[in-house]
Amino acid sequence: MKRKDKLKLGIFVVAVIIPFGVMTLLVYYSIRYFLFKKPFTQELELIKGLLKKFTKK
Repeated sequence: MKRKDKLKLGIFVVAVIIPFGVMTLLVYYSIRYFLFKKPFTQELELIKGLLKKFTKK
């Protein structure tokens, strides 16, 4: 693969696949919350832990 082709593939991944994955997760968590009334406590703790890890100096 040429460098130009790799760049096009990278742009495709960023532009199409990542937003689609995020939207899929949002739909999944929304359905889970509204149908089963399960809060996002585990996910929030995971996000808080990741933020603490990356903001640590």
